[in-house]
Amino acid sequence: MPEPILPSPDLGLAWRPITHDDLETWHSLVQTIEAHDQPSERYDQDDLIDTLIGGSYKEPQRDSLIGFDATGGARAFGHLTLLPATTLLRVYFYGGVHPDWRRRGIGREVLRWQTERAHEALAAAGANDNSSATGLPWRIAVSHEEKLADRSAMCEAAGYSPIRWFHEMFRPLRGDDSPQVPDVRAPNGLELAPWTEDIDQSVRLAHNEAFAHHWGSQPRDVEAWATYTIGHRTFRRDWSRVVLDPSTPDADGSPAVAGYVASHAYTQDWDAKGYTQGWIDLIGVRPAWRGRGLAPAMLSASLGAHVHAGMDAAGLEVDTGNATGALDLYTGMGFVVERTSVCWALESPDATGL
Repeated sequence: MPEPILPSPDLGLAWRPITHDDLETWHSLVQTIEAHDQPSERYDQDDLIDTLIGGSYKEPQRDSLIGFDATGGARAFGHLTLLPATTLLRVYFYGGVHPDWRRRGIGREVLRWQTERAHEALAAAGANDNSSATGLPWRIAVSHEEKLADRSAMCEAAGYSPIRWFHEMFRPLRGDDSPQVPDVRAPNGLELAPWTEDIDQSVRLAHNEAFAHHWGSQPRDVEAWATYTIGHRTFRRDWSRVVLDPSTPDADGSPAVAGYVASHAYTQDWDAKGYTQGWIDLIGVRPAWRGRGLAPAMLSASLGAHVHAGMDAAGLEVDTGNATGALDLYTGMGFVVERTSVCWALESPDATGL
């Protein structure tokens, strides 16, 4: 496959890969874009470092671009990540254009470059070429808040299709209009417990089992678990909980992890939101323990920890296509839909539904 062609210099920008030396300039551009678009999720410099080099599989020299104008100002960027996979290859995009430089075709050119580079990376990783049953299914995806109609139009023009919607949900924890956190206990015979370091890998295996058939999910290896969950600076172990089953010991004799909830503190979002917030990042129950009320008990305990820590609110994201009843669970616990994001994608035919 030929090397992806860089965005045209006729657009007024000079392009090159993003390096660590660009961090402050890149972050300034991201902040300008965020101030205009008002997304819920904000990026600090550590987030950008994670995006660029957070993981042994990252290739910033090949998978990133930043465009500078004649004055040396950064005006647009694009990035893509091909995640490790066992059954589905997934490429995710991140990018943006300075508000004053929009409607010049720059975003379309960045998306074109990302798409070409994604196909190149997928081919190298052994993706299914759609002409045979060999190789892995693949998906190239880009997500944004549904209110950003210009981005949706750009994705549609590039041949992408909307395939999934996600609700960001909000629950007040303080104030007169805040519903009381219900006191939900673990079922008899099961133990609601702190998430301690000695069970980190047991929880990882429980997560892989709980999410084995969830859309877009792949098993997390030790590196990914450390990078995005237990070792991430935002992870709040004191707000997270597990449910243990002493009657079903693991191979090492310890009680089996039946379920878990992982909470994070994305403090970089708080100023823009105007309140402090605990974030429910992951919640899962292994199949053998479903239907027994574990999820409400874990969610109740985590919300109680948020209240104890003085958080103003709690938040989470839910896949609207989730068939496990997650949306009903969250609304029943006092969460309301605040925003909706859409995932646009190109994918191989055998990736549909995975």
